[in-house]
Parts: sequence; structure tokens; C-alpha cells
Amino acid sequence: MITSSKKMTTGLACLFLTMTALAHGPVKDSLVVLKGRLPSSYDQSKIQLFYLSDKGRVKDSAVIHDGAFEIKNYIHHIYKAFVSVDRPGEKGMKTNGDYKTVYLEPGQTFTITGADWKDVTIVGGAVQKDWQLFEKMTGSAIEEFGAVSTEKWNKSRAGDGAAAKVLEEKERSLRIRQHQLQDQFIKAHPSSFVSWDNVLERSEWMMDDDGLLAVFNSLDKKYRNTPTGASAKMRIVGGVNAGVGKTAPDFTAMDTLGRNITLSSLRGQYVLVDFWASWCGFCRAETPNIKKAWGKFKGKGLSIVSVSYDDSKDKWMQAIHEDKMPWLQISELKDMLHAPSAKEYGLSGIPMIMLLDPTGKIVAKNLRGEELQRKVAEALDGGGTHGTARRDL
Repeated sequence: MITSSKKMTTGLACLFLTMTALAHGPVKDSLVVLKGRLPSSYDQSKIQLFYLSDKGRVKDSAVIHDGAFEIKNYIHHIYKAFVSVDRPGEKGMKTNGDYKTVYLEPGQTFTITGADWKDVTIVGGAVQKDWQLFEKMTGSAIEEFGAVSTEKWNKSRAGDGAAAKVLEEKERSLRIRQHQLQDQFIKAHPSSFVSWDNVLERSEWMMDDDGLLAVFNSLDKKYRNTPTGASAKMRIVGGVNAGVGKTAPDFTAMDTLGRNITLSSLRGQYVLVDFWASWCGFCRAETPNIKKAWGKFKGKGLSIVSVSYDDSKDKWMQAIHEDKMPWLQISELKDMLHAPSAKEYGLSGIPMIMLLDPTGKIVAKNLRGEELQRKVAEALDGGGTHGTARRDL
């Protein structure tokens, strides 16, 4: 889920690039070595290493010969990297278990060994030791949460709303447990880069995580008192203020005719709020789902407002007409780094779609696809004030 202020998009999502590297520490590039030994059955396979540095995406590889391989890079910060193996003739998509995490440290050598890739161990560096402890404490909870989330998504896509709702409650309980275990590690290891990296990652995902601010404040000041730390805190505070069950932070933006529209003025019916931008391909890919909800529920208690983070009115208007979006459109004509509403909501990425009830409280967030349809249907079936959304295009 990555994008930069230059509005890049990738196949993961539209997120602002937040480095997992410290602003302090070594400034001169130092050698880091990743080597290993695997059974001869892996010969001619390719080891893939990739990570995101302050210079952009880095990808390197090495072919396994006689069971051995070695990759050398030069780095000046700690980076969270991922390693995988491509075997000759292998087909199909890789799963999370195919990627191994390694925290690259300047001047360190990392060794990968094992009889099978699924069970390899990676040794090297103090941060990697912390990661192994963190994974041992939290790994099973994360795996269980992921499995339930996948099952919920599949049930929702299949139109089995009742089953999806049951799984949603289980998912929420597992997320709380997952965060509790992560918090235990962080509070016991406030100086660990792994603790910092986990807080940073959670600040970007925009999930309800009410305890995260206290966990952030427990981190060593070498993390907190940095520009990246300040940005993370802003996202965390915004995420708490815009959590499910909270009243949506109010803001004012301009509609396509130049009129100022305040979010709270739409109260009295359910409101689907769509944070997007013309340059975000994933946002525009979600538009058909929003359009489907609009076609089914307009005039039946649902209003929709799309909030754009375009800084060009021409590009904003062009996208509206290209995608045929007939509901209310507003924008501050600022990108996400500078738009007040993005700060209020702690947004680190788009699309972000949330549902508000007639009083302005947030009912659900991070809505996508069939899950969006299900949540809107549930809300309106529960009884909402009927009304018609504005149309000013």
C-alpha cells in the first residue's frame, strides 16, 4: 500500500510512503550480507530480496548453486526486508508464508538455513533476534486473525451476510488479542526497532486501535522525537478521533460549484463518505461498488459524499465525469499531506470509505466491495431517516 507525494500508485494500494528507517544512526553506507545454505533440491532456484529504502524500492537476487547463495548490499539504516525463493517451473501466487522477514542492519551478516523453505531460520543482528521473539509471541494470533479475515471476505463476496457478520465479531476479538500481545512486547522492549516498526505499521493501517497512543508514548524518545514519529502520532490521534462509534470529525470543503459544504450538514440520514483522488487507481476501481450502493439506496436513506485529495480542480472534475459519479463531490483542492481533513482523520492512505449514521457517528470504516454493500444494507434495514443526497454536477 504505497504512494508518494508525487502520487505514485502500486499493486498494493494508495498509501503515503513512510520509511521504516531511523533518522539517526549510521550515515555512511555499510556492507550487509545475506547468505545461506539449502538442500541440493533448491539448486538453480533464485533467492529474492526486496525492501523499501529512503532511495526507493530495492530488489536483489542470487541463484542457488551447490545449495549455497549470497547477496551483498550497502545500506546506512535498518530496513525491514522480505526474502522469498523462486523455484524453476514453480507456478501460482505466493502466500504470506512464502515470504520471510529479515531486519537488515548495516555491517551485519545474515545466514538462512533449513531443510525446507517453510521452516528456515534467519540468524544475524540484534534486531533480528528481537523479531524472532516478537514473532514467537504474536505469530499464532496474527495467523488466526488473517485466516478469519480471509474467510469473512470470502463469505461477504459470496453474499452470505449472516456468516460474514458472525466472522466480523470473531475478527474484532482476534484483532484485540493480537494488539494486546504486540503491546506486551513493545512495553517490554521500548528501545527495539521491532517495537517502533510495529507501531509505525499499525499507525498506517487506519484500524480502530484505541490503545495505540499509549503504546506509542511508551516507546523510546529516539523514535518518538523524530519527524516520522510526529507523523505517526498525528495518524494515531486522528485514527482514535475517527474510530467506529465516534462522531465523525467535522470539516468544510468546496463542492464542484464552489460552494462550501460542511460534513455535519448532511446529518439526518446515513452518509457514505468516500475519501479518494483522481490519481489513485484503487480508489477509482472502488467507484463501481459505490455506484452500486447509490443505485440501490438513493432516496431510501443514504447520502454519499466523495472527498477528493486532488490539488487540481481540472483533474478532479475530469475524473468525476469520466467515472460518472452523480453524488455530492467536495474537495479542499489540497493533497493528503496538506489537506486539513486528512489530518483530522489520520489518513495515511486512500481509498478510505466509511459509513456514518444519521447522527454523524461512524458505523463502519475501511469498507470495500461486497462488504460495503453488506454494511449499507444492514444499516438501512435497521431503519434510517430517508432522504435524497445532493446532486450538484
